Amino acid sequence: MVCPHMKKPKLQYIIYPGIFFLLSGITLMCLCSSLYTHVLNSSLGFSPDSAYFKAWRRTQTPPYMEIYLFNWTNPEDGHNENIKPRFTEIGPFKFKEYKEKFNITFNANNTISFRQKKVWYFDEEASCCSLDVNVTTLNAVLVTLSHKAKGYSMVLKMGLSFGLRAMSPNLHVTKTARELLFEGYVDNLLATLKNTGMASLPDKFGFFHGKNDTSRDGYYNMDTHPSAKGLIRKWNHETDTTYFEGACSKVHGTTAEMYPPDVIKPQLLSSLAICVDNLSWITIEMNHFMDYGTLIPENSCYCNGKCMPSGVMNISACREGSPTFISMPHFLNADPVYLDAVEGLSPDPDKHQLYQLVEPNTGLVVEAAIRIQMNFHLKPIAMMPIINDVPNVMFPILWFQTQAKGTPEVASKLSLLLNLPAILQGIAYTVIVISVLMILVGLYLKRKEATPILPEIHQSEAVPLKKSDFDSGTTKSRL
Repeated sequence: MVCPHMKKPKLQYIIYPGIFFLLSGITLMCLCSSLYTHVLNSSLGFSPDSAYFKAWRRTQTPPYMEIYLFNWTNPEDGHNENIKPRFTEIGPFKFKEYKEKFNITFNANNTISFRQKKVWYFDEEASCCSLDVNVTTLNAVLVTLSHKAKGYSMVLKMGLSFGLRAMSPNLHVTKTARELLFEGYVDNLLATLKNTGMASLPDKFGFFHGKNDTSRDGYYNMDTHPSAKGLIRKWNHETDTTYFEGACSKVHGTTAEMYPPDVIKPQLLSSLAICVDNLSWITIEMNHFMDYGTLIPENSCYCNGKCMPSGVMNISACREGSPTFISMPHFLNADPVYLDAVEGLSPDPDKHQLYQLVEPNTGLVVEAAIRIQMNFHLKPIAMMPIINDVPNVMFPILWFQTQAKGTPEVASKLSLLLNLPAILQGIAYTVIVISVLMILVGLYLKRKEATPILPEIHQSEAVPLKKSDFDSGTTKSRL
């Protein structure tokens, strides 16, 4: 028996919310991609208050920059063309690397302009040895001045050669690692030239002298639009440099700290990346690294005059005219002619390959190992007795690497960010399923409510007919 005071369910509380949730789930499904793009741009946006911008502006966790010096073990044979120079590797000398951007300006055309300062701090405990260890290497100042004189007349060459021999008679120098790297050492040739009126020359020579705690990288203009984030548009207010010719002089690519979303492969920053900072090289397509046109014909404009066998790159234009070439450490993946000309080098892809792991959807660099070797091209120069009997060899000076990997915290946030589309879709599917169930339940209850319910008669409630009523009815029927 139905209780007369029982309240009927208010179906609008079931069906209408179900319809609302269904529409919400469908809307979320349709907007999933747009929401993800919005969250991505917000998380990795380049506003002054964003966490991403703050991490880019100043180094939070400094990576190590590790330097390995090549010690020349047979310098006494330097003037014997038939004896290969032999080397032992000394390192690593580990430096903590700090970067900070300053003079930052946000421009109306979705670009940001800035300068960059870099500081390296030596960590002796993490290094192989003290910076006071002695290393024998090529007399870079002597070789550079001789190289610059190769186009002089015979008389000038001979006179310069005798002058060089008087002031710096040896093809090699033995200095501490400290002097060879950042601090520099006093060189007689440089001091003499400086006293003759060449005021632009430095007081000391060192392969990285004058680069520590400076902002000599120049003035950058970088794109901040989400679709082109990280692309360099100008350097020192120009779209071209003077270091190379043709297309190779164009400023393009990135600073290797970030890439645009959906990046396919890292790009070379043209002459800017090569010349502006010898301690922060830019990764390019690994299979074509240091190619002079053998694999990529358009790379021939990097030759800077004479194209060399594949595997090295001429950067003399941005190293004060010195015959400086870069390569991968131990001439990895280079033409065998370079490795065959020396002894003591052993290329190993696990130790010497450079790479960057870039998350393609965000353009974030999640892991990187930048490894570059600096070499001097030592070769005989006719009519210069001080250097006319040396071997023709790509002389290794040092190589360095900077390795970086995202912290577990960064990896966790990146994982959450990348899984956001799946999370949003999961929420949308769940809302749709629940809303459909709510609507079905509501429709069922509504249909049940609309069906009439007859009262149930129990046997005990039946009323018996009286006999007189029965007889009277019978009599009447007979009449």
